[in-house]
Amino acid sequence: MRKIIFLIAVSLAMIRPLSAQEIELIPYASFHWGGKLNFYDGEIKFKSSENFGIALNVVMPAGTAIQLEYMNQPTSIDVRYWSELGSEYQNYPVSNNWFQIGALQQLDMGQLQPFGGITLGALYFKPRTNEIQEAWKFAMTGQIGLKYYITDRIGIRIHGGILMPIQWAGFGFYFGSGGSGTSVNAGSYIIQGQIGGGLVFRLGSPGGQTN
Repeated sequence: MRKIIFLIAVSLAMIRPLSAQEIELIPYASFHWGGKLNFYDGEIKFKSSENFGIALNVVMPAGTAIQLEYMNQPTSIDVRYWSELGSEYQNYPVSNNWFQIGALQQLDMGQLQPFGGITLGALYFKPRTNEIQEAWKFAMTGQIGLKYYITDRIGIRIHGGILMPIQWAGFGFYFGSGGSGTSVNAGSYIIQGQIGGGLVFRLGSPGGQTN
């Protein structure tokens, strides 16, 4: 919770002195591909699902935008564990919460505006069961897309990109009806992808940037 409050405070501190700049508010939805992580005695598979997010862009001169973003992916993970007694399998419902900040470069082509960039931040892994530990992990994304402004204030956006949660490690999983437990330690990363779209609401002063 302290990390969430810190991210919100930093975001507000950055946005307030830039209130004269153009601001884009972007609610969106995407299809989020899953990924797989191998550990010593098994594997973890994140299932593909929808995700829902909101981004706030502060557009600077020359088309550069500072982007603050939150995204939630309600999904589940399949865990397979191999032991001397054979293999065991469990499915767990989880919620992945992404908190990101980064820079996008936008190309002014009138109503049509291609963009691309990278973001860095944190991923809060929140299980919806008591059988897995929650965790905060470093994460980064890369994204490209197009915006098309229907009016001066309202547009649509399509986007795609990759998402990389880094260093999934130290989870405690519990298998079997007898309540036995085992620890899973894996130091690696997962590469996931997404494609989606949303709306763009242009706020603030449009005179402080190129698009």
